[in-house]
Amino acid sequence: MLLGALMTVVVAAIVVWAAGITLVEPGRPLYMASAKAATWEWARLPALPAEAKGFKLTTEGGMFTRGFRVTFFGEPPVTDAWIKSCPGVTDPKCEKEELDGGGIRYTYPAGGGALHAEIVHFPGRGTVEIYTCWS
Repeated sequence: MLLGALMTVVVAAIVVWAAGITLVEPGRPLYMASAKAATWEWARLPALPAEAKGFKLTTEGGMFTRGFRVTFFGEPPVTDAWIKSCPGVTDPKCEKEELDGGGIRYTYPAGGGALHAEIVHFPGRGTVEIYTCWS
């Protein structure tokens, strides 16, 4: 039984290490840097436009599952250009879905071993919502 518990801890540590997740208290700079790096790799994102406003990154999940949500907004021409520069959006496997209210959901293959990546963009408002998850 002790061996089984030890193996569980070792496997969990390997999974966390392989996913690149830093397990420190949320809100700390090291945690946020790790969360942002994972989000950008998993969602295959270019650098944010310098004009981006209201940037917010939140995390979900625990040791065996992890998700990240990012929101920001900007002038519609700036966010439109940024969306068009996203590698996931330009991927031939990207699926585009029209949403109520003028939004567009882009769902595409995630990077870095993640299972899901999507961007929701409201071009008329200049808002962007990003979601990516692993496990």
